[in-house]
Amino acid sequence: MTGGDPLAGAWVVVAVGGTPVPEGGEPPSLVFDGAGRVSGSGGVNRLAGPYAVDGDVLTAGPLMTTRMAGPPGWNDLEVRLLAALERPLRITAGGDRLTLGDVDLVRAPAA
Repeated sequence: MTGGDPLAGAWVVVAVGGTPVPEGGEPPSLVFDGAGRVSGSGGVNRLAGPYAVDGDVLTAGPLMTTRMAGPPGWNDLEVRLLAALERPLRITAGGDRLTLGDVDLVRAPAA
């Protein structure tokens, strides 16, 4: 964490709405730069945009995404993830785990 931002750093999405990320692909990931920009992957497409943290609430967007097609299970996951990120989300952070509304993440391993 940098500058008091509980999101700062790289995170890997493990579940959206209680549904685990499918195996066999590159999981969605989010990188919060600690200065108000988020980037990453929805599992199929790249995404980027601004974000703000106010207390325990994340507000992101508008998010820009690429528009590539992917396997049906991955497209569905990405649609749900992007829909979640379009609304204010309650942040619950603890160690290497992070929950944004109903999106569960773990801290990405160091490169």
